[in-house]
Amino acid sequence: MDPRQLAENYVRIWNADAPRELVDQIFLADFVDHNPQPGQEKDGVAGIHQVLDVYHAGFPSLRVTPDEVIVSGDRAVVRWTAVGAHEGDLLGIQATHRDVRMTGIDILRIADGLIVERWGETNALQTMQQIGAI
Repeated sequence: MDPRQLAENYVRIWNADAPRELVDQIFLADFVDHNPQPGQEKDGVAGIHQVLDVYHAGFPSLRVTPDEVIVSGDRAVVRWTAVGAHEGDLLGIQATHRDVRMTGIDILRIADGLIVERWGETNALQTMQQIGAI
């Protein structure tokens, strides 16, 4: 899979309706996540599945779109926007039924057609403010 398609599929896995097996198709099984998400206690692909479960439980209608994808050499950079309603428990925060918009940027290193490393920043403060957690 080419780097641009990998990056677009990376964004797609966060959508609540994304096929679960897509994760296993785009990541090296023991890829390195340099910035694990809250609730992500496992490494590699197992960690991605774990954090997807956390976010999909909290935001069952989660929809993520790529705002910009930049590919250079073995790296892909994705700037994205996510929207969804907070309809379930999220890391101990009860559902608020509020609509949420969050943004972030991820850098993916690609080798042999798979994502092998990830660095990312999500505007978690923005999310927590919107659900009234802070």
